[in-house]
Amino acid sequence: MAVYISIPIAGMSCASCVGRAERILLSMNGVSNVSVSLTTETASISADSAERVREATEALTSGGFPPRTHKSKFKIHSRLTSTAETQLLEESLVEIPGIVRVRASHESGVVEVEILDRTVDSSTLIEAIDAVGVSTTLVQHEEAGGRIDRADQEADFVARQTILAAILGIPVIVLEMGGHVYEPLSAAINESLGLWNFWFVQLILTTILMAGPGRQFFTLGARSFVRLAPDMNSLVALGASAAWIYSTLAVLLPNLLLDAHRQVYFEAAAAIIVFILFGRWMEARAKRRVGSAIASLLDLQVKTARVVRNGRSVDLPVEKVRIGDLLIVRPGERIPADGVVCEGASSVDESMLTGEPFPKYKSIGNEVTGGTVNGTGSFTFEVMRTGSQSILAQIVRSVEQAQRAKLPVQQLADKVTYWFVPSVLIFASATALVWLAFGGETADQKALLTSISVLIVACPCAMGLAIPVSVLVGTSRAAEMGVLFRGGDELQRLSETKMVVFDKTGTVTEGTPTISEIVPNARNSRDDVLVYAASVEERSEHPIATAIVAAAAANEIALSTVSDFSSLPGLGAKGIVGSEQVSVGSRRFFEKESANFNAVQGADQKLAKQGHAVVYVSVNGEIVGIIGIADSIKPVASEVIIALRRMSLDVALMTGDREEVANSVAEKIGITKIHAELMPFEKAELITKLRQTSTTTTFVGDGVNDAAALAAADIGIAIGSGSDIAIESADIVLLSDDLCAVVNSIRIARATMRNIRQNLAWAFGYNIALIPIAAGALYPATGILLSPVFAAAAMSLSSVSVLLNSLRIRSIRPIEIKR
Repeated sequence: MAVYISIPIAGMSCASCVGRAERILLSMNGVSNVSVSLTTETASISADSAERVREATEALTSGGFPPRTHKSKFKIHSRLTSTAETQLLEESLVEIPGIVRVRASHESGVVEVEILDRTVDSSTLIEAIDAVGVSTTLVQHEEAGGRIDRADQEADFVARQTILAAILGIPVIVLEMGGHVYEPLSAAINESLGLWNFWFVQLILTTILMAGPGRQFFTLGARSFVRLAPDMNSLVALGASAAWIYSTLAVLLPNLLLDAHRQVYFEAAAAIIVFILFGRWMEARAKRRVGSAIASLLDLQVKTARVVRNGRSVDLPVEKVRIGDLLIVRPGERIPADGVVCEGASSVDESMLTGEPFPKYKSIGNEVTGGTVNGTGSFTFEVMRTGSQSILAQIVRSVEQAQRAKLPVQQLADKVTYWFVPSVLIFASATALVWLAFGGETADQKALLTSISVLIVACPCAMGLAIPVSVLVGTSRAAEMGVLFRGGDELQRLSETKMVVFDKTGTVTEGTPTISEIVPNARNSRDDVLVYAASVEERSEHPIATAIVAAAAANEIALSTVSDFSSLPGLGAKGIVGSEQVSVGSRRFFEKESANFNAVQGADQKLAKQGHAVVYVSVNGEIVGIIGIADSIKPVASEVIIALRRMSLDVALMTGDREEVANSVAEKIGITKIHAELMPFEKAELITKLRQTSTTTTFVGDGVNDAAALAAADIGIAIGSGSDIAIESADIVLLSDDLCAVVNSIRIARATMRNIRQNLAWAFGYNIALIPIAAGALYPATGILLSPVFAAAAMSLSSVSVLLNSLRIRSIRPIEIKR
């Protein structure tokens, strides 16, 4: 059975690391579709079994990318009864992808599980234990190792390392560089300390700096060299080590160097470490900020729920809630799980999930979503989904999946960075050789300075961050605005779209049809038509059927028993009512039956021109009447169409309704391209044709009836409450019914791709411009060489600039259209 899992890993510092991790995984049998992300520090893997996943984690560890794990301890209320039962439990749990190790004790009742960080939730574990037949009354549940706090912990750790490095390194940098810039400072230092003593102090401070906060660069860099896969840490280690070794020789073994060549460059080694640590601190803070969308979603998860058990309400950990349980929600409480209201009513604030500012009224039969906030009322609901199956969990997975995905444009960057570090090492070596050959009396110093500067200024941090950070920020901001991208590549495709095709019912209209008029023929009454239609439609789940049945109930009309019911998607339904064959459906349905429309000809055309759908009702082949169905247009629809046109997008309307109905709706919202009377498969065929004859096409539908068209489009956008299968099937899911989200999703996609292009231009342009300068290209004309100190500062500034530019996406505000 195929297994898809995302493994959190450590040890990556640049784009070269990403490429090496991907090569390790792709070289393994049974592993495919690998994607490694530097910003989220995850490796997404498709493998043929859970055992392959464990083999992949071992390979990553051997390659210097150890998976991050945490331990969960469960204390079982009734102890495991035997060693055999304990072994069965361990074997069952270890088959779950994401579980690395299991230790269970039948004596203590403790099950200890080591899990790949954020891959398995506690409800999944408890269900697996239940399947073995062991009691799982949860007494204690402890998780060790960071989950949501990992970004905070990392930022705090790097901050401490940076501060310590600054305390040790800044005196060396300021005093040494200051002496070159301001001669009296150099003279004062020589008079008070003496030159050798001053150098020795620099040696002590720099050595402590390199052995303390800077040690990570040397250990990781050395490992990369041993594996013949040098990365950014290798460049840093080489540059800092070269400066330190040369300077240490000048201080401790001065006789090895000529007087003219006796100089120290401790400030270069110190600056390299201080500035790069500062850049990583900024990166860690940026990751913490851009991960706020997921963190805020996870904060919505409720810890306890009030469950009805044996006629009494008890507070239980949410992990113990099961499908079918009845949960009581009191005023102001957050809803613990997904379900359907079975008693009571209240208004529910869903803004934290959908971005919709107005509370929605929920009564018996309405669905509620875990994580949303109850208003002033109280209600009881039956649980439909819990844990990893809940809408909130699916949303979190969608956001994380989008943030881990790679865009097509990144393929170019990956190809460049694959060879970048080895090329830099070769170029730095060639630079040193050229200066040694043609550098004159101080050739060795010039060779040292230029090669160090090349190594440092070429660190590929900015290139590794240019694309994934923008995707991370863009998808996070989209999630905050109620837009879920299924993958990062959808961002690129949506940004390139030229045509947006809207479905009518439930998309540009409210999707809650009501009966506007009933017109019987000469021999029947309104009630006759309604009882025939409602009796048949009671067996159907179509929104129009619901409206007809509701109208019959409102008029207190008793329905008849139906037999031989059958439904024809996109056409209608039929069945036997009493002894009569009754059909209910569209005009196309009855045209196939060669029905005579004379009895209702004028009335149906009048309703259609008013924008009402027309449902025909026949008894034994004779049309006995028609029912007009009104579906109001969403208040913002016309303004949304105007906004899309301002973005230079072509807009079209697609519907299964009659052409007169489609024309009426299209005229009201300002759409001129109309495709009417389409069956579901014809919608998909039309989308395919538009893709072939036009440019990139986006289809916006309700995510259920339009599944084929959504799949056929370049980009399928499912609009709705976010509580149906669309979350798992559509390219993009809008968590509210607000059409403004369509405009917002395109704005986010375009802004993100524009940001990516800016980042790539900066990252590649920076290296193209500064590497030759670091090698000494300006020296023949100006006599100036780029100091390693400034090279380190410029390298850090490049990464920070990319991060700050990416964070600008967070400033995008959703469009506001007055209703």
